[in-house]
Amino acid sequence: MVATTRPLRSPLTKTLIQSNSHLGSTTLNTKMKTYVYSKRSSDGIVIFDINKMWTKMIQAASAFCSIENPSDVIVVSSKEFGKRAVRKFAELTGATPIYGRFIPGSFTNRSINKVKEPRLIISLDSTADKNTIVEAAGCNTPVISFCNSDAALAFVDLVIPMNNRSQSSIAAGFYNLANLIRFIKGEIDTVDNNLVNGIESFIYREKEEMIAIADEYEAKNAEKNVRFD
Repeated sequence: MVATTRPLRSPLTKTLIQSNSHLGSTTLNTKMKTYVYSKRSSDGIVIFDINKMWTKMIQAASAFCSIENPSDVIVVSSKEFGKRAVRKFAELTGATPIYGRFIPGSFTNRSINKVKEPRLIISLDSTADKNTIVEAAGCNTPVISFCNSDAALAFVDLVIPMNNRSQSSIAAGFYNLANLIRFIKGEIDTVDNNLVNGIESFIYREKEEMIAIADEYEAKNAEKNVRFD
């Protein structure tokens, strides 16, 4: 049984905070007010309640696990920097990823190659993924979405309150949700193991940044391999 709350000292909660998952924007949709812990006095940034975020992730994972065939779950991101997290989430869970521009009719137009009517949608951003969500609503498909404090909530059935404008936060959200799904299915023994490396593997990086990281890694290895005869 997955606990619905975790103390702030837990590794999982620390990684959510370190990745800025709990930070919203300075604007608050009144429908998101229920998920707010406080506002930061220095700049007015909304701070989400971590326990409520975690509870919603559990509900989302349970909904995912209720779908017999995981490929009937579509996970979407129209944002370029959400692409890697969506793809990695799909690899771990068996969901079907859609990233980049959504093609209208993808769920309903039978003339489109590989048209697929999903059983469940998981969206990175209810505002950016509006076209996908509206079409899902047209075929009565439930929608789960990561939502910032100013998010549009039309046709969203389950809100996961989270910062979805930070690459590290997006990675943390999708990695932890994937782990919850795998835990409920009995595929892993714990949801908070190897968090740092796992989240790191979900983070989108520009090509230049990847090259710089690779060069730094090679340089460190070269230093270790230096021999003095």
